[in-house]
Amino acid sequence: MECNINYVGKWNKEDVYYCINHHKKASINGKKLDECICNKKDYEKCLTINKEDIYSIKFTYPNLLTNLKSTLEVNDKEINILYIGKSMLEKRDFGGLLLSKLNNINLEVEVCPYCNNVHSDDGKFAYKPHNPHLCAYCGKLFKVDHPNVGNEITTIFNIPDLKLDNQCIEIKSKLKIEYDILKNSLLVNNICCNKIRINNEEYYLKDYLNEKLYNEF
Repeated sequence: MECNINYVGKWNKEDVYYCINHHKKASINGKKLDECICNKKDYEKCLTINKEDIYSIKFTYPNLLTNLKSTLEVNDKEINILYIGKSMLEKRDFGGLLLSKLNNINLEVEVCPYCNNVHSDDGKFAYKPHNPHLCAYCGKLFKVDHPNVGNEITTIFNIPDLKLDNQCIEIKSKLKIEYDILKNSLLVNNICCNKIRINNEEYYLKDYLNEKLYNEF
């Protein structure tokens, strides 16, 4: 998929260009780039499907102790981009959903006034209500009535809050996080828990993931 780069205005007094195909910034220090800042490989595995035909969605971090790589499986098929209707859902949207649900955030539906697409938040923005919002579809900043958090996935599926078992598990060489969206299940190394222990230090899972995924947006 080739870049489609447009000028979207100024952020912090700098001219900003944005790729509407890859949902990524395409300028540095106010200068337009030939290609946007994105990993093109993420766009090699795409799936277009109707909501009614989806029976399983699993979002996984295979091992957060070693890297922040994530995987997305829809109907047991690994993909990078999910198209449902006019929605283009990336792995980061599912990561944002995970953080929002862990933090018991009341997700709101905010529509970009420039392109009419629904807004999603991820990384630190998935659990910190804020204003304005940056639209991933068109790259423009827009203001809302009050600071909040949104996620487009919740406009497609009814996703309840997460419930974790009150227990702590020991983490040694692997920290696998598996979020089964439709089953409303979050497992750590195949166990449901709300705390983890790493090198004799105990953490609430929510706090650990908030810090670990803070800049994933």
